[in-house]
Amino acid sequence: MLILTGCVPIDQIPQESSIGATPESSSLEATLASANRQSRRDAARAYTNALAAPGVALKNEMLPPLVKGIEDDDGDVRLYSLAGLEILAEAANLKQQRGVSRPYNKHLTVVLNDNNRLYFALLRTVEDPRAEIRLRSVSILIYGFRERSTTEEVFNKQLAFERDGRIREKFLAGLALAPFKSAQTLMNLRAALQAPDTTMRDRVGRRLAQLGDKQALRIIVELLGVNPTKLRPDLWNVVGQYRGAARDYLGQLRIARAAITDPNEMVIADAALRAIRRGN
Repeated sequence: MLILTGCVPIDQIPQESSIGATPESSSLEATLASANRQSRRDAARAYTNALAAPGVALKNEMLPPLVKGIEDDDGDVRLYSLAGLEILAEAANLKQQRGVSRPYNKHLTVVLNDNNRLYFALLRTVEDPRAEIRLRSVSILIYGFRERSTTEEVFNKQLAFERDGRIREKFLAGLALAPFKSAQTLMNLRAALQAPDTTMRDRVGRRLAQLGDKQALRIIVELLGVNPTKLRPDLWNVVGQYRGAARDYLGQLRIARAAITDPNEMVIADAALRAIRRGN
């Protein structure tokens, strides 16, 4: 059964060495032309379930019917098709960006960024009324379309209106990746330094440190001076990543370190101060 909650973890993508039957792409395309809404839903669901089955070899020709599916006027068809697209996008990203080729993705050579029809369809579904559709759309944009400047603009724009916490985190996770670094992106990443989620604080902090963002550094130093705060251990980790760029703040950081009473935080703070003193 296809689980339509969030994004597809890598360990749920087929990784069997024995390759199973290939889903019939032409059959889905033909059914998507039907006026019967339920037939289209059933076909899109069955096709995506087939893609997710262990041992299926993912191929380029599986992409077009799914693109057609996310253009459908039925929300369920769009959702099932996006789930299938997410499987293809993550498998392609694993091979092309991370250099991991396995039996299930070795024939997948499609470059999503070259597909204008898919891109513009995703720009529509990222504004869909259904949260699950928006969530999957953002994931696919992250996997395949970060090289397009419009993607960064859309993420920042939609972040301002999005109320679903999962999707907000997904937008921020995308904005924390290269090559995004516009002024609006930096502003949103700085604001996320105080996010409740530890993983998100670490992710955006790393990106800001990588970019050498001085305004974020000042915010971090100020937050480290607040006593008490649950943010401090994560922020010590981030400030340490600035290394020599944070030397001008060593005085303030030493004062913040002297105020620490928690032994675990002391260890983290000392490691950060050593990294700053050592520099690059």
